[in-house]
Amino acid sequence: MAKLEQHRLLIGEFLKTRRKGAGLTQKVAAESASRVSGRLVSDQFISNIERGSDPLPEYLIPVFSNIYGIQEADFINVLLQARKQHIESIYQDSLENQRTSS
Repeated sequence: MAKLEQHRLLIGEFLKTRRKGAGLTQKVAAESASRVSGRLVSDQFISNIERGSDPLPEYLIPVFSNIYGIQEADFINVLLQARKQHIESIYQDSLENQRTSS
């Protein structure tokens, strides 16, 4: 996985842990997310988010909070941690590019 995608994996692992903690399969989670959001969410999409292949769409944040019983503060902390990780990766890549081009 590309360095810049590691932040997605952090979010995905958090969601996978919370989904399993709620006793839900990806299929049931997808059906629930579709019902709550009013948009089609497939179990493959849930899998992609959990593996870090796809980013977490903003509209699913409150949906997953509801379905998985995630406290707002817990979700915000993980999202901030992932964002910080992403920004740090961009910064490090920028520094490396400056060194190699000098």
